Amino acid sequence: MNKKALFSSRDVSCVLSEHPDGTVHSVFDHSFNVRFNNRLVHIGSASNGRVPYGIGLSKYDLMSLLETIRVTNEVHWQRDQMQLIFPGTGESVSLYESKKFDPFLPACVFDKAILKRNISTAVAIMLEEEWEAGFEEDTDALVEAVFSFSPWMAASPVLKTLNDLKAFLSGYSDVKGETLITFWLGRGKGLTPSGDDLLVGALAMLTASGRCPEAFKNTLYDYLKLYGLERTTQISFEYLWYAVQQKFASHVTNVCQSLLRDDQDDIYQSVRELKKVGHTSSTDTMIGILIGCQCIIGGNK
Repeated sequence: MNKKALFSSRDVSCVLSEHPDGTVHSVFDHSFNVRFNNRLVHIGSASNGRVPYGIGLSKYDLMSLLETIRVTNEVHWQRDQMQLIFPGTGESVSLYESKKFDPFLPACVFDKAILKRNISTAVAIMLEEEWEAGFEEDTDALVEAVFSFSPWMAASPVLKTLNDLKAFLSGYSDVKGETLITFWLGRGKGLTPSGDDLLVGALAMLTASGRCPEAFKNTLYDYLKLYGLERTTQISFEYLWYAVQQKFASHVTNVCQSLLRDDQDDIYQSVRELKKVGHTSSTDTMIGILIGCQCIIGGNK
């Protein structure tokens, strides 16, 4: 049966145009990924938000499709019909009427006083609800390290390098960007390792504020091209690849933008939406966002 996509990223069209033949890369309870050459296209429920390399279906159509596809199944892009074909399943996904979206995160004007107040709200939510991080250090210690580095933290590689990253992004550190990337990239377990989530969060917040250091972004871009797929998972690589192009998932974008606006209700909603994304992934991303916030408050720019 033909499914009609509700929305699709503009970047998906570019991937499909360059590499029309692919295979199912991974299948989960509520989404799946298709690999076209060395790039992924994510297909999930529209109700779960937008992924920078994603296509959104209705929940009903997605669950129906998930019943028939398997890892390594062939997938073909029919450019003239604007649809993905899944041979042997009788299934297809049409992008013809889908709403195209741009995952690019623009910078916005903001008030530091409002940001400081909003940071306190976001931190309170995380600590009161006992969000769990994926690092060996617990969430309380990570949050404390973001805002106030204490001497005892130097004994922890994670907390020390978090402080180094914060200093580098704030513009007052001699530590090389490549050294920091080597430490964080691929660090931790899961489909998106904790260190990768942290980097995405920090990049997103700094991008939203217009204060993302070009040198760090360019260094990460070059590092990903050379070593990315050796150091981390294909899925996590995609999020990072788009992040250096200032493109992010909607749940990350929404948190960053809410922190820069004068709307407390918006913060509660966006932060709790982020929490639904993953058990530890959301916490690790939020730690990165807080690093970005602290760099904005205390950086040299």
